[in-house]
Amino acid sequence: MTPEGLPNLTYYGWVDCQQKLKVRYSKSNAPYIKHFKETYNNPLPPYWMIVGCLTYGELKQYFFSGAPLEIQRHLAAKLHIITPNSNPEFNGSVKILASWLEAIRRARNMVAHHERFWDTPNLAFTFPKHRSGAHAKTWWGNDWDFLREKKGTAAFLTMENYLLKQIGNTTWQQKFIDLINQYPNIPLDQMGFPENWQEMKLWQ
Repeated sequence: MTPEGLPNLTYYGWVDCQQKLKVRYSKSNAPYIKHFKETYNNPLPPYWMIVGCLTYGELKQYFFSGAPLEIQRHLAAKLHIITPNSNPEFNGSVKILASWLEAIRRARNMVAHHERFWDTPNLAFTFPKHRSGAHAKTWWGNDWDFLREKKGTAAFLTMENYLLKQIGNTTWQQKFIDLINQYPNIPLDQMGFPENWQEMKLWQ
């Protein structure tokens, strides 16, 4: 509710955020929002309520991009999107996470507007860097090497699967594989998948 709470927004960005929250709140007919309006006189509901009124883009723009750097880093680290820095307070990669969130926003808009998605080249995002040397075998970034030349949809779906696993979703991967197997004529190479993609660590 104060500019200090979203320090990566400009003052005018914070004002815009407050106005947007009030508009979304006033227009929402969600049962929990309706109950809050009838019960309390607060100008806005708690955070866990108001986020349900926002678009994905607004959530990303205000609450991720505007959040303190240490919160952004912590979120990235919790999702195991990390840099080589061994200090857990600084090893979350905000740059990669921000890139992934933007790719998700673009994909969401494409699907919502029924655009061609399965072989789109417009979902490029930042990959973790390749490492060599003593830490190469345990470095998570090297698991992405099979996708570095062919990005597009395959890379995006791999990223989505990776994020879902980090938050405990273990069912999406098999559902996706079952869907692919149901339609064997889909040219997976045009999606960016190599022949042995299911053998790669990110799909194990």
